[in-house]
Amino acid sequence: MNATALLILAAAVVTPKPVVTDWANPPFDIVAGNVDLTVGQDMSLVSARYIFKYVEAEDADHAARVFIHYPFYAPADSADWQDAANTADLKLEVKGQTLRPIAGSRIDYSSLTEFPIVDNAQVFVATFEVPRSMARVRFEGTISHVQSNFHYRGDTVSLFTPWLPRVEKKPHLFHDGDRDFTVTVHAMSGLACRLISPNAKVIENSPAEIVVVSEHRQSVAVAVQPAPAAPKAP
Repeated sequence: MNATALLILAAAVVTPKPVVTDWANPPFDIVAGNVDLTVGQDMSLVSARYIFKYVEAEDADHAARVFIHYPFYAPADSADWQDAANTADLKLEVKGQTLRPIAGSRIDYSSLTEFPIVDNAQVFVATFEVPRSMARVRFEGTISHVQSNFHYRGDTVSLFTPWLPRVEKKPHLFHDGDRDFTVTVHAMSGLACRLISPNAKVIENSPAEIVVVSEHRQSVAVAVQPAPAAPKAP
């Protein structure tokens, strides 16, 4: 199991404290985060797999709930975070159980990324509540949802922004340390993707698949276009 991130956050509180509001400073290290972004003509599917590690100094023995905060893109006409989450079918899977967000809020685009603002998009943070019994010192979770494609400088664009404020790399978990934190873009049949974001470490870059090493707040954005026509037989 192994930014995304996309983009992802976690925070724990002691009951009966309310939902944590400081989504940008979670008391968790992200040990690994691998995001698959499957790109269609109008929509994309996001599947973000993470390993979290609770920071001992945050008094894990008394935490009854774990709050995982996840920033995501939504169409500009979404009424609020709940409308956006429902439309996206946003969910978190932990230990075989499916959890839905219990709270959320709209945030400023620049809080998430420095990538130029894409047209017809806004950003929300959704909060999931995980019982402490399901989230020990180290635990895994997968967040998935559908996401509209947006527009940027005349292109149809799909993007994901990793949110990795606290990272603990463990290269021995996987064959390649860089592969602990990746965003992998897959183009659906008949389509091709062209990387338009200035990512520092690109592992693979082809029309069918792009693999980028995740960096905090560094969006992975691709232009969606028709796949090149197959060469005609002689």
